[in-house]
Amino acid sequence: MAYYLAPKEAMNIQMPPDAVQQLCATLRTGGEEITRGYRGGVSRMKEVLNGIKVGEPRFLSVVAEDATACYFAMVQKIEDDVGREEAQVVVMANLIARGKLIYYYLSAPYVSNASVTTLLAKHKINVAAVLQANN
Repeated sequence: MAYYLAPKEAMNIQMPPDAVQQLCATLRTGGEEITRGYRGGVSRMKEVLNGIKVGEPRFLSVVAEDATACYFAMVQKIEDDVGREEAQVVVMANLIARGKLIYYYLSAPYVSNASVTTLLAKHKINVAAVLQANN
């Protein structure tokens, strides 16, 4: 599932050219506090999953940064329609389109630690398409 949003508090602010780099730096130093999470990195995902409850997202790490976006990974547990718990990986991209901050999420079921790598590759394609359509 993918979705995006523009934070209301940033709607009337023209983002500076280095906003993506600033966001990535903030996430690298304080990501766990932003998401109330555990900062353990992708390699410790199973440990993180064992320690969380349904609806409790956990920050893993910044997984990529380029000139257009800062990507970071989170993991969470959700309940499916029949009440079973399912682990889900979320890769979020913070990007600037038309001078506005956009949070763009892509999530998929957790299969293995490679889930983050696979999701990141897909999300980079998605981000490129959004930027091409909006810049």
